[in-house]
Amino acid sequence: MDTKEKLNSLLFCLFFCSLGCFACFGLQILGVMPIIASAGVGYVGSYLPKTKAYDHEMAKACIYSGSFATIGGEQICEDLWQVLFLSLILGGFFLVFKSSFRGFGGKLGSLAFCAVVFFLILKGGA
Repeated sequence: MDTKEKLNSLLFCLFFCSLGCFACFGLQILGVMPIIASAGVGYVGSYLPKTKAYDHEMAKACIYSGSFATIGGEQICEDLWQVLFLSLILGGFFLVFKSSFRGFGGKLGSLAFCAVVFFLILKGGA
């Protein structure tokens, strides 16, 4: 993988992880319960159109992970800057560990959990 492909993959992960994080957090600010907000984001994310511009399956996985990471809502992230920071951490983790996870179950939630724990450590709240 050359430098341009690595950069595109990084931007891709960051964009779709941020999309999932901000969508779930935004729904919670509007009063939607966290689990319903995450499920709704995942459901809508599963209908992304297939195109050659991005890896469809990876985009869905990034959106799901983003919604999982922000299930904690305002107890974890106090403002939109913190949501952005969390989504950047998650996108980085996703990119680094995407080839490490094989098989079924637990991958996306584990990535989200690790990102939230790392975020809380950096924030000083853990």
